[in-house]
Amino acid sequence: TDNCDPSVTVIPSEVITGQDDDCATEYTITRTWTVQDCAGNETSHSQVVTVEDTVAPEFVEELPAAEITVSCDNIPVMETLTATDNCDPSVTVIPSEVITGQDDDCATEYTITRTWTVQDCAGNETSHSQVVTVEDTVAPEFVEELPANVTVSCDAIPAAALLTAIDNCSSSVTVNYSEEFAGQDDDCVTEYTITRTWTVQDCAGNETSHSQVVTVEDTVAPEFVEELPANATVSCNAIPEAAVLTVTDNCSSSVTVNYSEEITREEGACASAYTITRIWTAEDCAGNTVSHTQVINVEDTEAPELVSTLEDITVECDNLPEVATLEFTDNCSANVTQTNFEETSTFDGTDSNYMITRTWTVSDECGNVAEFTQTITVTVNTSVTEIADSKCIDDGEINLNDYVTNPSEEGSWEVTQGNVVLSDDASFDPSGLSLGDYVFTYTEPNNGCLRSIKVTININDDCIVLPCGQEDVVISKAVTPNGDSWNEFFEVTGVESCGFIVNVKIFNRWGAQVFESNNYANNWNGVSDGTTFGGAKRLPAGTYYYIVILENSGLKPFTGAIYLGTK
Repeated sequence: TDNCDPSVTVIPSEVITGQDDDCATEYTITRTWTVQDCAGNETSHSQVVTVEDTVAPEFVEELPAAEITVSCDNIPVMETLTATDNCDPSVTVIPSEVITGQDDDCATEYTITRTWTVQDCAGNETSHSQVVTVEDTVAPEFVEELPANVTVSCDAIPAAALLTAIDNCSSSVTVNYSEEFAGQDDDCVTEYTITRTWTVQDCAGNETSHSQVVTVEDTVAPEFVEELPANATVSCNAIPEAAVLTVTDNCSSSVTVNYSEEITREEGACASAYTITRIWTAEDCAGNTVSHTQVINVEDTEAPELVSTLEDITVECDNLPEVATLEFTDNCSANVTQTNFEETSTFDGTDSNYMITRTWTVSDECGNVAEFTQTITVTVNTSVTEIADSKCIDDGEINLNDYVTNPSEEGSWEVTQGNVVLSDDASFDPSGLSLGDYVFTYTEPNNGCLRSIKVTININDDCIVLPCGQEDVVISKAVTPNGDSWNEFFEVTGVESCGFIVNVKIFNRWGAQVFESNNYANNWNGVSDGTTFGGAKRLPAGTYYYIVILENSGLKPFTGAIYLGTK
């Protein structure tokens, strides 16, 4: 205000001095207020403002903790800090980091000192330090899946796993492996334990280990190597040899197979029917066993077989062979029994060829039956015997059967010459006949052949009464030409003084004539005269038949059996 001038104006002025171009934070401001009235009276006031920068910058962010301890794989990134200053509009935080305590062999534990420093252009400075203690407290870790405890057979022990490991601090760690066996028995090393240990340690001494217990046991029985013999039903002569079996075992290197055999027979069974039970057993040293049983049912289903030769043949009826004595064999039974023999014939009593079938039935001890058959084709021969006799018309009735040895009911007479009527018993009376020869033929089946007897009777009137009778004639019953002077010859005696001519015919059992003499001299000793057999030879022992005719005796013919013995 002015006492005179009602309107005065204060004029301010300001002069800044001392400002530095690089850092205008400390300088002087001289402020002057001047007022002058219109009369030129002036009043002024000066104020010197000294500006100075004494305040350090301030960090903007929350400051990191002064001390931290971290794992080597968890070192935090150094934070980026900024700062503001009350005077310097642009301040820069300068970070620094110092690492101490690292060991060349194992740089996993050390100290990091981190410092953030900020200074304004006036030299006011603010700093913050953080000590990061780095340590390795984490053990390495295995990379692969860790093998678990297992129980295995001795032939299935797994290979030891190959494990690797990584470490949070060490770049390279080595896994060490160890193996320990326990519980092995010297006699049977098939059940035991294997303890496997994998260990890894980093350079800071942090260690990780894993153990696997492998329990080894032998629970598998041995196995047979060869194909196992199956149950069988066989004939007693085809029993297979017992197989030789061997075994292998997954654990034991040598296992022995024990063999046993048992024979059983049902009550009442025959000797060739039984059961063989064969057992093969093997046991390893751990007590695991395997066995195989074969049951062989032995049976006798085969019938006996013929040892002898038995052929179908063709023969003439008077040369039929005797029934053969056959030999048989059996695959099982020591004894073969002939249970039946049967012979059948198709012979019809005519001159047609026929068949004889001979069947032998045999059985072994187990009741197996076999039949063996022989077929004999028989050619029929007719043996013709001619007999001549003389009869007087006064000799009385003549019976033709007197001229036949053992006449058969199947035989028949036929008048082949002369006019004679025969009665039913084959007789006739010669008294009314004309003198001369009369011929009669007798035919009969005879042991598979035909026997024919041709009887020629001369009817005459020379009737003479002779001194010898039927009862005077003595005929041999047996001939044994063995040199002992007894029964050496077939003899007809008792009528030597009567002057008869003795005619003899001898036949075998088939009716074939084996000897003939029309003036017999008691000299037949069992030798064929070749009439039937084609040459003289001694006849076999047996029964033969004779016809003896005493010519001009008026006696009936004599017939009968004679036994020929050779011893």
